[in-house]
Amino acid sequence: MDILPNEILSTIINMLSFEDVKKLNRCSKRMYSSCLPIIWNKPRLPKECHGLYSLQQLSHLPIREIHTVDLSYSIDLSAEVISNELLPHLRLVYIDHYACKKTFDVKMMEEIKVSAILHTRAFKAMTEDDFNILLKCVESSNLIKELIIDHDCVEFRNERPKQWDIDWLRKIAGFVKITEIRTYCFKITKENVQRFIQLVATLKQCRLVLHNRQFQSPDSKKTFYVNVYDFTVEDLKALVKKDVKIVEISTNALRNLKENFKEMKRTLKKMIYLEKVNFDLDCPKLITPEMLKPLQALFRKKRKGVKITNTIQEKMYTSWKGGRYLTLD
Repeated sequence: MDILPNEILSTIINMLSFEDVKKLNRCSKRMYSSCLPIIWNKPRLPKECHGLYSLQQLSHLPIREIHTVDLSYSIDLSAEVISNELLPHLRLVYIDHYACKKTFDVKMMEEIKVSAILHTRAFKAMTEDDFNILLKCVESSNLIKELIIDHDCVEFRNERPKQWDIDWLRKIAGFVKITEIRTYCFKITKENVQRFIQLVATLKQCRLVLHNRQFQSPDSKKTFYVNVYDFTVEDLKALVKKDVKIVEISTNALRNLKENFKEMKRTLKKMIYLEKVNFDLDCPKLITPEMLKPLQALFRKKRKGVKITNTIQEKMYTSWKGGRYLTLD
């Protein structure tokens, strides 16, 4: 290995698994220097390494990508990360933290100096004025490479929905690549569902998740769903016909599953992009044990790559500022 030129050595190292690269890294000083760019190219930082001081200690490393969900920081630190001041080698930042844990104002989008993949869950709330600021940033800058619409749809104090209008999606889709959409993020109704389907169909390579977000009120302790619209068999057929990439479905987002069980089953079989199906056992009106068994058998036998999960409301929950959400996989 010592006689190999650096270029050939780097090519060989790039073909190794990450675990093998970490082992090779400890063999010699030359291997250490050759493996360093690969090990620290896209790090996922541990919990004990997430503050301002920790990032300053890592500034000499060739970190080219970072996830804000791995960090615990204030607004000032957020600005320093997205403006490339702390990590000089940074080329891409995933703004993917949860707004209930960290603060990130939409106005800070104007400070971005490196390429970014933006999750809407990073914003604590988005009014129409906030959306217009985001739209202006996306329109004027080519640094936001992708947009993932995955924000929670309940306000932190008064539980008031903050879903996007369909027109917001139409406006922003013309300026940035949208790679994933979760249906509970939008105000979908019986009147606009066809317009939503047509719009999503125009977004090539966009992944669609059909899910109604489930929450528990801290006052009444009642479980409720954010999105009032449930997709019918006809809606699913339209999505399949237009070749929309439906990658995940939860039965709590479907309507009249009992009445149209056979037709729904045939439609689910045609979803070639499906990766995960979640059977919501908390809603007996949606799915019963008698229906669950053939559906599970369908995906286990015909579609072995599909992950099957059950959502069960237990005492286990995740704390979430002012409320609790009980969506358990």
